[in-house]
Amino acid sequence: MIQYVTLFALILAFLLLLGVIFALQRVAKTRPDGGVVGESGFTLEGYSYALIFLAVVAAVGICYVLVRDTPWAGHIMEWLNIVVRLMHITFGIAWIGASFYFVFLENALNRTDNVREEPGR
Repeated sequence: MIQYVTLFALILAFLLLLGVIFALQRVAKTRPDGGVVGESGFTLEGYSYALIFLAVVAAVGICYVLVRDTPWAGHIMEWLNIVVRLMHITFGIAWIGASFYFVFLENALNRTDNVREEPGR
């Protein structure tokens, strides 16, 4: 019984989040630079990304509740393990690459132009 209540709550949260995303997109106006501004002037990009993330989490939760205690649970968990490991490797490589890139940008700055001479040196 608790599985059905959890499944119902997750489906309700998923539908609610999708409804909020679509409602925000209908209410929003487009800025000249392509961004989206709500009626009160706040930007919707951060909120929509957070809602999309929460909708994905709700969808994964729904899938987990549906396959829990079934023969497919082991297969799903193994595939999820592989996906999480590959994402971890990919994000690690991106993090290290971004670190090298920003160090390169910082070292490429010319810090000798327009530097005033200190008296007494």
